[in-house]
Amino acid sequence: MADFRTSQTKSEPWEMLCDKTTLLLTTGKFGSNSAIIQTAKTYYAGTARILSEHLGIDNQLLLRSASPQIESLRRAHLDQALKLAQAGDRISAKKTLEDYSYFLEELNSHEPDIQLWEAAEVLQIPHDWTRNRVSKKVLSAFSEGMEKNPDGSKVVAAKITPHTRKLLQQSVDFLYKTVPAIASDVLIGIPQVALFNGALLSGYSSAVPLLIFINEDVLGDPVKAAELILHESLHQKLNDICITRTILKIDYKDSESATITVPWGSTGNQPREFSIDRCLAAFHVYTHQTVFYLSMLMALGDDQSIQIRNSLVSSWSRADHFSQAAKTPEFKKELGAEGLELISWLSACVDDLGNVDFGGGSLRYCAESLSS
Repeated sequence: MADFRTSQTKSEPWEMLCDKTTLLLTTGKFGSNSAIIQTAKTYYAGTARILSEHLGIDNQLLLRSASPQIESLRRAHLDQALKLAQAGDRISAKKTLEDYSYFLEELNSHEPDIQLWEAAEVLQIPHDWTRNRVSKKVLSAFSEGMEKNPDGSKVVAAKITPHTRKLLQQSVDFLYKTVPAIASDVLIGIPQVALFNGALLSGYSSAVPLLIFINEDVLGDPVKAAELILHESLHQKLNDICITRTILKIDYKDSESATITVPWGSTGNQPREFSIDRCLAAFHVYTHQTVFYLSMLMALGDDQSIQIRNSLVSSWSRADHFSQAAKTPEFKKELGAEGLELISWLSACVDDLGNVDFGGGSLRYCAESLSS
């Protein structure tokens, strides 16, 4: 197994530690998103070809689309069809792809310019999520997914105005300014962002991959909005990693997975329980989020923002919670060979970041003091 650990000490300067961790998070098998994205494209091209041959469907109807929304729907249908085919349900698998091809044919008949209108750009914002059938279908799929999540709710499209576009751009600019290498790496995997209204602050769903959803209300706070854009974009990156690598064991089932208790975010008396798949997603996000807040704190100065410092400690503490859980047999038994490498990669970053010295103690010490 690869050894991802770096060599900094407790007294190493913040900037040097940040640079080392950022390099680790943006290079290699799990870090270089440009390579991950290309592998995912190859994966879906192969999946489409194999399923078309196996199910007797014209492969030309399953080719990659230049439209972010159509490509999102294509990947979602291929994912579902592959699961059904692997389960032996050839009829349902074929119907899933036929439904997509019928929708695409109908779309091309009524709105032939849709792919040009939605040409892919990094973090493009659609003009109107109710403007065409594709937008409606995508938003409906996302909303249905959020309704099934106990933490979510029904979402509706937000009206796009010059003002909201400007606020979104400010948040993206802030993300690039704060963590330029990480922002450049993760955002190349997100061709489109949608604004919505609802109780949820933001969202990502594998039912509509490649797209992220941000609540219009958070745009007034560029720091929070930047954090959420990073958060949801990282889910897409990990999704691509998981479909092209053996992260989870071959017969992993989320409904039967071991669970890890999460001691934050509960709305009742019972703590939340995360499946291993969800733990990996949170572990991945909070590790990167720690670098985001550490970079902000370096720019502001250690004594200038208690809120940023608290966010840093909280992010690291949560990342470390999953890092410690990942060492248990219950967690490891749900992983594939490359899943073990993934947690080693993330844990190396978390351990190193825990050595950040605030003068009165390390980041790890501050986190442990708050929890005691």
